[in-house]
Amino acid sequence: MNPLQLLPGLCKAVARTLVRRVRHGALRPGWTYAFETTVACMGSVPAMPDAVSTRGLRGFLEKTASKGPSSDVVTHTRVDAGGVPASWVTPVKGSGEKVILFLHGGAYVVGSAKQYQAFCGELARDSGMKVLVPDYRLAPEHPYPAALEDALAVWRWLRSTGVEPSRVVLAGDSAGGGLAVALLVALAEAGEPMPVGAVLLSPWVDLACESRSHEENAAYDYLNRPQLLTWARFYAGALALKDPRVSPLHASLRGLPPLYLQVGGVELFRDEVCQLAERARAAGVPVELDVCAELPHVPSSMRGMTPPARAAHERSIAALVRMAKGGAAASASVKAAG
Repeated sequence: MNPLQLLPGLCKAVARTLVRRVRHGALRPGWTYAFETTVACMGSVPAMPDAVSTRGLRGFLEKTASKGPSSDVVTHTRVDAGGVPASWVTPVKGSGEKVILFLHGGAYVVGSAKQYQAFCGELARDSGMKVLVPDYRLAPEHPYPAALEDALAVWRWLRSTGVEPSRVVLAGDSAGGGLAVALLVALAEAGEPMPVGAVLLSPWVDLACESRSHEENAAYDYLNRPQLLTWARFYAGALALKDPRVSPLHASLRGLPPLYLQVGGVELFRDEVCQLAERARAAGVPVELDVCAELPHVPSSMRGMTPPARAAHERSIAALVRMAKGGAAASASVKAAG
């Protein structure tokens, strides 16, 4: 993708935001002009209707990705994790005894350890835990079950290195969060040991995108349903979009470890994440639901732009540390934060 292709959309997004704010004020309570413009620009990326454009987006995102904390804070080491390329992100200050297995987002079609270098570097630095980030195979070249097979392979490889499941917290954002739930379901069905818990940031757990929040929050989130459905079809392949193998909201959740679920109050996935919390609790799973008022998709990804997003990031770090220490989330806990 040529950066110049983005320029017209970015200019329109900036202009429209300015005109709207002059006429009507902030789009959401507490949104600054800078924050509102950022969300608008993130939502102005041209449609990616085919494999060629999607591959171009991958390259662009990697080239423009931030490097994150310096090498005297965290180190990055490539590794073959059971046949899946992955990166270890290791904090210079930390025990190294606990591990975060992080599955990156990107709608199952983009994303990589390199693109997530900054995010996972901060994750390692702030938690004091090692982070393993697999480069699982992406659609449309590799539809389901490729990503799940890779996640399973990495989990089994991690265990084969002597890392006990009780030392591992599973984490993921967006599609990576949905893949994390699918991984837990697969482990439960196979009767295999599971991580001590999972911290999931705006997990994409229903590829059909039919919940009410997709309409209610369409004006406030940088995601858009038509593009999501295109990418969902890339990943699902021949499966129905509601098939529990690709949409784990509809799978049996019995036997899963404690979950911490964080979602934006004005994002498209809000309702299905809340439904996931309800279904997991009904299955006897301890759940902590953190709905971040007035924030869009993956609230902690905005951590450098607004204090509420930074606070959301800090809460997710606290959940990781708490789970790593063996503290289960409260089964009936619901938090709404602004």
